[in-house]
Amino acid sequence: MEQEVIKKGFFRRIWYSITKIEKYPNMSAEGTKKAFSYLTGLILIFSIIFSISLMFKIQNLDDILMQSEIEEEQRQIILEYINNTDKLPLYAGFFIISFMSSYTIFFIATIFFVIVLSAFGYLTAIILKIKMKYVAIFNMAIYSITLSAILELIYTITNLYTEFESPYFSLAYIAISCVYLISAIFIIKSEFIKKKEELNKIEEVQKEIKEERKEK
Repeated sequence: MEQEVIKKGFFRRIWYSITKIEKYPNMSAEGTKKAFSYLTGLILIFSIIFSISLMFKIQNLDDILMQSEIEEEQRQIILEYINNTDKLPLYAGFFIISFMSSYTIFFIATIFFVIVLSAFGYLTAIILKIKMKYVAIFNMAIYSITLSAILELIYTITNLYTEFESPYFSLAYIAISCVYLISAIFIIKSEFIKKKEELNKIEEVQKEIKEERKEK
């Protein structure tokens, strides 16, 4: 039943990644292909949002050029060229270039972080003496970065329009993802302990039944 709910859609998967850590094992069990597809979709949406935000930013091109080191004469030439050019192809070309570059940067940076995060998760599983395949932890690491990635997008866009900067944001990004992944691993350990206790109880009951039969 849980598997059916998870498969309902991409955005529900985002919601589960943020609010339902207990579903990480189920989502991870769906395989790397599904997890990677989720990651690709996430980066795709973020790249589109960022590129659109950047397009709105360059509408104030005069202000941007004023802040640059371009000379007055060159600035006027650039503005005159833009004003005499059809805006639609110009913005379309800018959006495509911005989207492709931002998608590539986001994708490489995110994959690198997921690999490092999953290695940390695998080490944590070894310390906790939980037998887990690296690929399972890798899948969970992908889902665990969801909230951090959303916050990073918000921070990046805010930084684009304002001078707000936080020197501790990178640490917060890492910490949030680690908390999600480690929490998922602890949930798995907890479930493993419960199952082990249940098996022990079953064995004890079986022993009692055997002893009763012997006495009879």
